[in-house]
Order: sequence, then structure tokens, then C-alpha cells
Amino acid sequence: MPELDIAGVVRLLNAHGVRYVVIGGVAAMVHDLPLPATVDIDVTPSRDSKNLERLAQAFEALEAGWLTADEAGTWFPRHPVESWAQYDTLHLMTKHGLLDIVFTPMVLLEATRTSSLDLRSGPFRLPMPERWSFPLPSGSS
Repeated sequence: MPELDIAGVVRLLNAHGVRYVVIGGVAAMVHDLPLPATVDIDVTPSRDSKNLERLAQAFEALEAGWLTADEAGTWFPRHPVESWAQYDTLHLMTKHGLLDIVFTPMVLLEATRTSSLDLRSGPFRLPMPERWSFPLPSGSS
């Protein structure tokens, strides 16, 4: 399994013009939250059809494959995008490590800003949620 290369994943998504925000452990790391090291990068992409097409192209460049309990990196068809965009989450193995595409995050993302992250491979910029809010369970006030 390839070691996580955050910059590699972000640069390929950006090069393909994918609109997304980074969530999960990498977002926590950027905000200096005291969480254990992450082994993957979680992103929430926009679900409009043009963005999903760009994401499909990025999957090719990332050499993305399904990550399942039985196999890592199983190829899947990129088109039609509806074949994979129907799911809430995609767990993928890429040439830059593990990538989770989270279409329906557990938190509501409000506004987006760009943050900097400086890794061994050099600084780069990535889109981050400006504010986070957690939806209350049904019937809560």
C-alpha cells in the first residue's frame, strides 16, 4: 500500500479542476487539532455533473481503485459517473495512498477558504471549510 502523499492527491485533484473541500484528519491537522495521525485524505466534492466528470478524470490520473475488505485497488468504471456517484462514500486506493470521497459528510460545511499546508514535499494550498456545524439528531432541540 502506498504511503499517503497528501500533496500528490491534492495537486492531481486541483490539476483536473475538481471542486472539493478537505475534511477529516487532514483538515484537523491543518487546524492543529490534537488527533492521531491520519492514514488517508477525505474530500467532499461538489456533486454537479461537470465536476463529477472532472473527478472521473482525476481518478484515472490517480490510478484509483475500490478499497474493499478483500482487495485493495480494484479497478471500477469511471463512466457513467452515476455508477459510483450514487454512493455516500467511496473508499479508494490511489498511487498516492488512501483517498475517501465523502459525498455526504456528517457535518455541514459552511463557506470555504483556502489554507496552506507545508509538508516535506513543500507548501501547497488546499480548500478547507470555513466553519463546521454538527446537525442535531431528529427530535433534538
